[in-house]
Amino acid sequence: MKRRDVIVAGILMMASARFVAGDAQQRLKTLAVFSPPSSPSTLISALQALGWVEGHTMHIEFFESPSDIDARRAAAHAIPARSPDIIFANSSAALSALQVETSAVPIVFVGVADPVAQGFVESFAKPGGKITGFTAYEPSMGGKWIQLLKEVTPRTRRIAVIYNPETSPFERFLPDMQSSADALGVEVAVARVHDGAAIEKAVGLIAQAGDGGVVFPPDPYTYSYGRNVEIAAQYRVPAVYGFPVVGAERCPLKLWRRSLRAIRRSGNLH
Repeated sequence: MKRRDVIVAGILMMASARFVAGDAQQRLKTLAVFSPPSSPSTLISALQALGWVEGHTMHIEFFESPSDIDARRAAAHAIPARSPDIIFANSSAALSALQVETSAVPIVFVGVADPVAQGFVESFAKPGGKITGFTAYEPSMGGKWIQLLKEVTPRTRRIAVIYNPETSPFERFLPDMQSSADALGVEVAVARVHDGAAIEKAVGLIAQAGDGGVVFPPDPYTYSYGRNVEIAAQYRVPAVYGFPVVGAERCPLKLWRRSLRAIRRSGNLH
């Protein structure tokens, strides 16, 4: 078990102990997990190592965070009604939906791009309120994605950055991406998509232009779409993925991806 897993679990339960008092101490504390991790056993094992055992000293409820915005809001609305002692959210989209629904229940997050700019916390040093957690991304990573794609395919002259702005708040990453692109003599085209057809169209256009590549920043929406690798392979376009993708191991093109578990383990608030 990695040290970072234990830290996340520790923050969860310290926050729970801080905000729960009186008679509530005599019952099982409830942890609500919104947009559950791809491997919940990691979180469960870390909690067990700290003495928090499901069914004995605590109860865990998992709530799926749909890619559809209205459905996600409805799911978030239902969570406070379950009276959890603390909530765990592992994406910006999940946290944004929860923030509207409750200011009373402490929330611990991971996988949030820029918690300060997005208004989730007041500052990195002093988050304020009842929201705290870890971030695995910072703006300079955007430039690294451009550099990596150029290194993988040196002939690349055009790159499409594809994401849904409602689920992937990476606008602040674009200046660094553009700076790296300018230094490498690469043209960057931003494709803000809201459905599968728009994703395929964006990839098709960059392929048609020639000598192109694609960057998919970490985005729950494009990740859940599930056909990104298939489309990139169909158009023979090299791609960089912020999230792991189904089928990447079988794709003939060179890809870069980072596992969600690694992101959770290495993420920290700078």
